[in-house]
Amino acid sequence: MTGLRKARIALVGLPGTGKTTVGHLLAEALGWAFFDCDAAFECQERASIITWVQAHGWAAFRECEGEILGRVLKREHVVVSTGGGVVENDKNRSVLAAATVVWLDAPLEVLRPRLGDAASRPLLADDPSARLAELAARRNPLYAEVAELRVDVADGDPADAANVIMRELAPDA
Repeated sequence: MTGLRKARIALVGLPGTGKTTVGHLLAEALGWAFFDCDAAFECQERASIITWVQAHGWAAFRECEGEILGRVLKREHVVVSTGGGVVENDKNRSVLAAATVVWLDAPLEVLRPRLGDAASRPLLADDPSARLAELAARRNPLYAEVAELRVDVADGDPADAANVIMRELAPDA
């Protein structure tokens, strides 16, 4: 893939945008490794994110998340699915500069049904619709700040999203 300036791609976006699914497909298409930051965190800490956050807090989680992100972005030829809130930490936004950052985006009315009861998403637990709107208001400007490419994933087809990313980042591929 000769059109890419960086040998790393990081996917950012709100819950429900398909970062993990699109990431797997993109990595496979590129012949690169795939890395899911949330899954790596849970494996490293031997606890779910929600359980760990209840014990240690969100600030400590963002720090640990940033350490994982920093380690993986030292590799080359890797597609990284970040946690949706990774951009809320200044240091993490700086770490993302090592990658080509792609923002997967969709309207809230599309994302909300994709999240189901949101039981596994601690930030959405109380009132998923209201919480998702709050997250979007806080995070979307940060996604826009770090992203080199924004991809609309409203149609829900992860393969289409991966193809758009490949076409936009390496038009000669």
